[in-house]
Amino acid sequence: MPLVLIILVVVLVSGSATTVSTNGHLYTGVGVDDKAFSQNVIFEQPAPSAMHCAALCKLQPRCVTFTFDQEVCRGHTVLVTPITPSTPAPGARSFTRESVIVACTNHSDCSQLQNNSCFDGTCVCTPGFFYSISSDTCVSECPPAKLAGSYTRYREHGMPGIVEASKNDASPEECFDFCNNNTDCLSFDFQKSSPRCMLKYIVATSPGSTFTSSPGYDHYQRQCQ
Repeated sequence: MPLVLIILVVVLVSGSATTVSTNGHLYTGVGVDDKAFSQNVIFEQPAPSAMHCAALCKLQPRCVTFTFDQEVCRGHTVLVTPITPSTPAPGARSFTRESVIVACTNHSDCSQLQNNSCFDGTCVCTPGFFYSISSDTCVSECPPAKLAGSYTRYREHGMPGIVEASKNDASPEECFDFCNNNTDCLSFDFQKSSPRCMLKYIVATSPGSTFTSSPGYDHYQRQCQ
C-alpha cells in the first residue's frame, strides 16, 4: 500500500492578525505585507494558497519565515522584519513560525516535552534553553555560528539590571535586528511602555542571570538553527 502523507492545514483570523496552522506548527503574519525578500531563501516553488505554503515550510526544518506571493511560495531561514531589504510585491504576505503549539496552564503540563515550560498558555523552551529549528527541540547550548535570527518570547518577564547595549524608540522587530547585528547578543528585554530594547550577552540559565517576572517587559531569547 503506498504511503500517503496527509497535512492538515487551518487558517485562523483574529482581528487584524492572521495565522496559518499546519500539524501543530503555528505561523503568524509578521506585519510585513506587499514586500518580497530575496535573502536567505531556502526554497521557492509554486503553491496555490498560503495554507499550502505553510505546509511546504513545515517540511523544511530550517524554514523560519515564508512569503506567499501570487501563488509563489518562498521559505526563508531567518525572520523577516519591516526593515529587511525587500522589493515591492503588491499582495504578498509573510508569516513566521512561532512555536509548536501545546496548550498549558502550568509548568507540569509541559513535563512530557523535554526542557519545556508553560508561558502565556503555551509550552515553550524553558528560559535559557535555545529552540533548535532544525531538530524542533530545546537545547542547552547553541554555537555562535548557529544562532538564528528568530526568537522565543517570554511575556512579562525580563532580566533586570543587565544591559550591554540599548536602543530607544524601537519596535520588537527593530530590536531583533539590533540583537542580530551584535555577535555577542543572546537575548534582550523589551520595555513596552516606552519602547526600548536592552541587549543581554547571557541567557536565563547563565551565571549571574536575574531572569524573573517583570511586568511591562517581554524577554526575547535567540533561537538556534
